[in-house]
Amino acid sequence: MLSLIDYKEFVYNLLDKYNSIISTIEPKENKDFIENRNDYSLVINGRINFIDNSFLDVREYIVFEDQKLFTKKYAYQYQKDGIIKIFRYDNVPHWPNIKTFPEHKHNFLSKSDEPGILEESYNISLSKVFKEISTIISS
Repeated sequence: MLSLIDYKEFVYNLLDKYNSIISTIEPKENKDFIENRNDYSLVINGRINFIDNSFLDVREYIVFEDQKLFTKKYAYQYQKDGIIKIFRYDNVPHWPNIKTFPEHKHNFLSKSDEPGILEESYNISLSKVFKEISTIISS
């Protein structure tokens, strides 16, 4: 069973794993990048800047319920050169016709305007997002 402490350690290990493509990490709102809200929840909120001038805005709200961790809310938006959106994963419940509702992906690679091309999103995680970004940066 993972605890909030375990998850926090997992995220820091993930950042270490991808350290070669990360240039800086900026917390939002003058808070820590990973902040415990209480004994049962934590928030990850910040920007991860990469070596190719792209960045990932991360927002996760993690709760510990019924003896397990649960990602209650998330959004991962990846952009390049400050303004060019590449993709965003989130679970905001605004696209009910997507099979994986409320989870979905906005893909801006072939369409630059909102909402982008909407795609199904299965079990997305920060580690999967990092893997996808790593592939983009190294290509």
